[in-house]
Amino acid sequence: MAAAACSTAPSVDGIPLDGTSWVVVNVAGQTPVLGREPNLTFGDGALSVWFGCNGGGAQRVEISGSTIKVRELLSTAMACSGPADVDPLDNPIMRIEDALRQALFGANHIAMRDGELVISGSGGDVVFRRLQPGESLGHL
Repeated sequence: MAAAACSTAPSVDGIPLDGTSWVVVNVAGQTPVLGREPNLTFGDGALSVWFGCNGGGAQRVEISGSTIKVRELLSTAMACSGPADVDPLDNPIMRIEDALRQALFGANHIAMRDGELVISGSGGDVVFRRLQPGESLGHL
């Protein structure tokens, strides 16, 4: 399979990724805060990401077979408050955001598993479900 930067659109296990959006189910063993689930969209060899608070993306995403390399990942750097009933020093939104950022930085494997997209590497596994028709992403 050709890299995402080439003219051939990337796919995983025969499923085309270009133009698809995915919502985080689990990142490195952690479940996102309901209503603040991070998500990403593949398009034109790049990746748009909403981390749960901050937005960002990667200008280059290279996919070849089951190998993925996320290049030049950037994001905004706002500190967002978490649910009112949690310790502000242990903000679950920012904890998930940091874990997702590390997982994408260290990503080297991509696959479909039981209908879910799994990106894994040195930062742990991230499990995504595909955004359904008519469903909106959890950010503006």
